[in-house]
Amino acid sequence: MTDHNHDRQPDEDTAPSALPNAPSHASMPEWYPNLLDSVTQRISLGRLSATAAITRELIATKLDNW
Repeated sequence: MTDHNHDRQPDEDTAPSALPNAPSHASMPEWYPNLLDSVTQRISLGRLSATAAITRELIATKLDNW
């Protein structure tokens, strides 16, 4: 039994649809932009902390192997 389905392109009816558009700013609660800013700041600080920790470990490893 041969499966030829792998040669077919998806039909428009069965192809996955695009992601829906994000809601407008007017429909978001007033506190939502503050929440996004807070999350963005925490992610940025986390990245900086992780980068600093990795750098410290790499320097310590290099100094130990000298």
